[in-house]
Amino acid sequence: MPYSFVIDNNAEVIRETWRGTFNLADLIESCHREWAHPDYRSGLNMLTDFRNAKGRLTADDVLQFASWFSNDDAPARHAIVVRRERAFDFANMFSMIRESVEAQGKQASTSETRLFFSYAEANAWIEQCALEKSQA
Repeated sequence: MPYSFVIDNNAEVIRETWRGTFNLADLIESCHREWAHPDYRSGLNMLTDFRNAKGRLTADDVLQFASWFSNDDAPARHAIVVRRERAFDFANMFSMIRESVEAQGKQASTSETRLFFSYAEANAWIEQCALEKSQA
């Protein structure tokens, strides 16, 4: 498995860390494992760290995953941390596809996706989201 994850229900976040090389099947498997975890509940935010990973993904793979991922169990807010410009391009494509789902008149279940080069900044944004939710 090129990924690991921790579900922090106090912070309302799933923290994923990816290492090595991954492909479309790995992305889908990670979702299924997280959804099956006893601590999982719908509506959690997600922080995905791809800084130490390299995707073996085509543009079609990204399109397929983003379309599939825009479902009822997608995270409320999703912070994606990347290191390389190419990875940023794929992550940006993922964000644009999610937005296109909304443009087609469908409700995307992820309210916002942001891309970061800094894990600390991504974590601060996710923590701020949880704080705002608790104050509402």
